[in-house]
Amino acid sequence: MKWRALVGGDMIFELAEGNALFLAAWNGWRKGAAPPRRRDVRLEDIVELLPGIILLEARSPDVFHFRLTGTGVDEYSGMHMTGVNALDLTAPENRAARARRLWSLASTPCGGFFRFLHRYPESRAEAPMEGITLPVLADADDAPVQLMSVFSSSRSRAESERPSNDMRNALPDEFYFVDLGFGAPEGEEPVIGLDSLRTV
Repeated sequence: MKWRALVGGDMIFELAEGNALFLAAWNGWRKGAAPPRRRDVRLEDIVELLPGIILLEARSPDVFHFRLTGTGVDEYSGMHMTGVNALDLTAPENRAARARRLWSLASTPCGGFFRFLHRYPESRAEAPMEGITLPVLADADDAPVQLMSVFSSSRSRAESERPSNDMRNALPDEFYFVDLGFGAPEGEEPVIGLDSLRTV
């Protein structure tokens, strides 16, 4: 898995295979320029990614319920997270930043691209995890927006060693808003366009 590559002074990211598949599927679900609606989502297009999928429902600026988590996500977390507010699992010092980012993703709407470096104390290994979050609009305009995330890791879920840092309560090492054509929120986070995400 490659980290950052710079091309012509602009940020270019070569996506991991699973994230590239998810981005291509999401673009295929769109009707024109708008994000897809729930009725347009075809999970059969990303069936091999479902163990690592997360679907959050953005109910308010401080309520983001897990609506769906893949089996791999549940195994990693050691719990079934459906119905849990994501902020309840977040370390207190990180809740405000996570809440602001998640609400910005839903309300703009825009995407998110992030990287998290897992550290394994026993083997002293490090393994990057890369993820993309993209919005899915409700079928009814007054219903909450959902945020669909897919993760790709250079380390197998089957490996028994647990990392010393936990992505559930910590913030990513790198986070970028992705402008989907509707602008991006103002803040300290950098903004990239969809053309910065290379599906090679």
